Amino acid sequence: MYTLQDKKVVVTGGSGFLGKHLVELLLEEDAVVFVLDDFSRGKNIVKGAHYTRVDVGSETACRTAFEDADVVFNLAAYVAGVIYNQGHHAEMFANNVRLLTTPVIAAEAKGVPVFIQLSSACVYGEAYNAPAVEENGWLGVPVQANIGYSQAKRMGEMMLSWSNIPRRVAIRPQNLYGPGDYFDDRAHVIPALIKKALNDDVVVLHGSGEEVREFLYVEDAARGLVHAALYAPEGVRSYNLGTGGRTKISIVKLARLICELCGYPDKEIVTTPQEDGGDSERWSNVDRAFVELGWEYKVGLVKGLQRTIRWYQDSHEQALSLGNNH
Repeated sequence: MYTLQDKKVVVTGGSGFLGKHLVELLLEEDAVVFVLDDFSRGKNIVKGAHYTRVDVGSETACRTAFEDADVVFNLAAYVAGVIYNQGHHAEMFANNVRLLTTPVIAAEAKGVPVFIQLSSACVYGEAYNAPAVEENGWLGVPVQANIGYSQAKRMGEMMLSWSNIPRRVAIRPQNLYGPGDYFDDRAHVIPALIKKALNDDVVVLHGSGEEVREFLYVEDAARGLVHAALYAPEGVRSYNLGTGGRTKISIVKLARLICELCGYPDKEIVTTPQEDGGDSERWSNVDRAFVELGWEYKVGLVKGLQRTIRWYQDSHEQALSLGNNH
C-alpha cells in the first residue's frame, strides 16, 4: 500500500480554508509538508509544515518547490461566491487557468509521480449534475452563473489528463463549508447565510431560493484528498466528493435552518427570483470514491452547520475582544 510517511508533499494554496485542514491530516500521516501560498486570503499556519510565500502561477517557483516531491496537491485557486462570479467571468477564468495549469507543467518537468488537482462540481453541465457522475464531467456547457470559473476548472482537468505524470487525479467536491471558512464579501453560500442570519434584519437570498445544492463538510473533503493520494490507481482518474444527495437542500430551506441554528427562527427571508441563482439542482454520485478510495462522508449537515456557526461566533468574539484591548 502507498504511504505518505516521510514523503515530501507539496500543497499549493495550503494556507487557505481547505488547505489548512488538508495540511493537518498530512502531518498526521507523518508526511513532510511544504506549503506554497500567496496568503492573499489569510495565513493559516499549521505547526510542523514549511511555508513559502509565492505566486503559484509562477512556473519557476513551482519547479523549485517541486524538486524531489513525491506528491503535489494543487489547491491554489481564485475563488468567490456566485454573485461576484457573475460579474467577473473573464477575471475568474484567466486567474484560475493560470493557477490550475502552471503547477501541472512544473510537476511533469520535475518528475513528480503523484499529482492531485482540486477541481469542482461546477465542471458538470446543467443536464449532467443531478446526480453528477464522473464520466459526464466534460459534457454540455456549465451554467452561466459560474461559467468563467467552471471552464477554468475543466481546463485544469484537461491539462492534467494530457500530462505524463504517472498518477494524476482530479477531485470534484460539492459545496464546502466548515470552521475556518471565509466570511468576507467573497464568501460562499453557507458563510454568507450565517453572517446574514446573525447580523441582518432580513436575510436576502440571491435567486429564487428553490435552487437545490449539496454540501460537504471541509474535514470530509480533506480526507478525500488524502485517500486519493493513498489509493487512486495509476493513470488519470476523477472522483466526486459529496454525500450522494443526503445533504442536498434548497437554499431557502438552508437559510431557514441556519436562522434556527443561530437562534432566530422567525427571521424574515426574502428571495430575488429575478436574479440568476444558477442551475436548479446539483448533487453528486460518490460511488467511485467509495469503491476505489474507501472514502465516504462522516459529518451531516446539521452537525456541520452547528460547528461552523460556533466557530464563527467564537472567532468573531475573539476579534472583538482583541480590538477592545488595543
